[in-house]
Amino acid sequence: MSLVSSNNQPTIAPIIAYADLMPFLPPQVQGELATSQQPLFFTWSAAERKVCRKRKDILASKWAEENRVLEPKDSARAVPWRNSVTPYMVGVMDAVFFPSVRQMVVCAPPQTAKSETVNNIVGKIIDRDPGQVLYVYPTEKDAKKNIKRRVLGMIKSSPALASYLTGYKDDESSALINLTHMMIRAGWAGSPQSLASTPERYVILEETDKYVDRSSSKETGVINLAKKRTRTFRGREKVIQVSTPTTEDGHIWQAMLHDSEVIFEYVVRCPKCFTVQPMLLGSRESTAGLKWPEDERDPNTVESKELAWYQCQCGAQWDDYLRDRAVAAGYWRQKTDDDTGLELFAYLERYRPKKIAFQYSALISTFVSLSEYAAAFLKGLKSKDALKDFANGYAAEAYTDFTAERDEDKILALRDDRPSGLVPGKNQVAALVAGGDTQDNGFYLTIWAVGYGAAGNWWLVRHEFVTSFAAMEQVLWQDEYRDVDGLHYPVQLAVLDSAGHRTAEVYEWCRLHSGLVLPSRGERTKAQPFNYSDVEFYPGTKTKFPGGLRRVNINTTYYKNHLSAKLEAGNTAPGGIILHQETTVDFARQMCAEYRDDAGFWQQIGSRPNHYFDCASGALVAADIIGLRYASPPEEIQQQQQQGLVIQAGL
Repeated sequence: MSLVSSNNQPTIAPIIAYADLMPFLPPQVQGELATSQQPLFFTWSAAERKVCRKRKDILASKWAEENRVLEPKDSARAVPWRNSVTPYMVGVMDAVFFPSVRQMVVCAPPQTAKSETVNNIVGKIIDRDPGQVLYVYPTEKDAKKNIKRRVLGMIKSSPALASYLTGYKDDESSALINLTHMMIRAGWAGSPQSLASTPERYVILEETDKYVDRSSSKETGVINLAKKRTRTFRGREKVIQVSTPTTEDGHIWQAMLHDSEVIFEYVVRCPKCFTVQPMLLGSRESTAGLKWPEDERDPNTVESKELAWYQCQCGAQWDDYLRDRAVAAGYWRQKTDDDTGLELFAYLERYRPKKIAFQYSALISTFVSLSEYAAAFLKGLKSKDALKDFANGYAAEAYTDFTAERDEDKILALRDDRPSGLVPGKNQVAALVAGGDTQDNGFYLTIWAVGYGAAGNWWLVRHEFVTSFAAMEQVLWQDEYRDVDGLHYPVQLAVLDSAGHRTAEVYEWCRLHSGLVLPSRGERTKAQPFNYSDVEFYPGTKTKFPGGLRRVNINTTYYKNHLSAKLEAGNTAPGGIILHQETTVDFARQMCAEYRDDAGFWQQIGSRPNHYFDCASGALVAADIIGLRYASPPEEIQQQQQQGLVIQAGL
């Protein structure tokens, strides 16, 4: 601070009284001023003015156009940033700074400017809203390369940002950038140390679907560990998660579907009719969408000859140029089933969400031609790997191997005309068995009528969700199941899953109903279809389990393969499955909730409920335990007995 007497020309008006200023001045200056009657003036130094200046807030997209320069090594365009190149990124940049937003998820194809958009956001943070920043990358190599090359490169190439560099080489390392007023750190999955230690106001999670599942065996998940860095800034923190999707259980897909309050989609405006619409892959049945000649199925020809076009709902055909115009006139809106979602900022103003998500495909990217997109789809029809590449890298959708998945309509087609609870008659049924799946809030149950021998059919008699052990007892043993002739069939054995949080309760209940129900535990790599083990202690304790209990250990891969084969056999083939008329869509959907991966193991599709599929597998185990695979029908037994009597008489 520079003191200036009234004899000199002041640069600003006096703002501080002598009495207020005195404690901060040297003693000799205090003595001089105490006897002086002249007003006191002061001026700010250039550094002081820079630190104390209140910067005018502007939108992140506007800041990027005014201050961001893309270097040749970072982009094919060695020019200042232009929002017109990626207009779909404008809303993404601006929305993250909306006051209510605390978490933003971006699910997008690769090489569509999503990472550079994140760097624009960090650029505005540095210049207008400083705070500690933590970038988290999949690997240490990724972290050091991107911090040194992209982030530090961005700062040095922008005059507005370069002024914050300290000038010391030690402040510009590959994992840490110290600026005059804030710090930018790099962390990576697999290293808890790189994600810990300091509080961070901003956390950038890059390509989360490439993260290892856990930082270490003793640490929580990578993403949760990084998010905990923001606790000190509760209410002011920003967490940005960006990635190309992989599978339905991948980090970005789960975050978008289950950890976001709203998903926004980008809609374009037709240059001809001005209709607003999302861009979609077309089909023969749809009038709109991505199209190419119906008789052309060669992807290389479609791409090289640029045969694809996009057809608007009005019938107008867009080439890449018109597509880019349509995208430039588009905007983000809330994704809904009926296309009536609110525009991005209208939604933010009305609902003030904390967690938001954006999803877009390469159809709106100026970096991807329409013909390239169509060719990628055609390649996916010929190869599983190419289909995965299309789903993840172009459509920005989670990939699932559906080659082994059963369609729910095919499941419902297995129904006959029996009502729930009715057992088929005419000596078709050897016994009733049941399978159950335990949940924290209740139990899923299926009861099956099993035919004789390995070729015997399986009839679904009842499927139910109950909320208590008492209700389960009612379904299994108190309710009666009869055939059309009135013959009663008891449930001879039930197998109940004992995994989860209620293991001790399940064990105790099974002990009380010994002989009628067995607890089970699944393993997918057992050498045998099933075996038994004795339960000696209550789970997690050294307390002896009273009276003894046997648990059946199941090879889930074996029995789910067996169940899948029965479902695929249909309801007319020997050994096939027949459902009752009241079988619900939910039951059918759960029977389609798993698929077999390339290693031969059954995997849940995302987070789809699969409880009835597990129940049916358990019922197969129950049938094998009591030997129904080798049971003979009464008439065959009678015939064998008669033959035995004849032989005996002949002796």
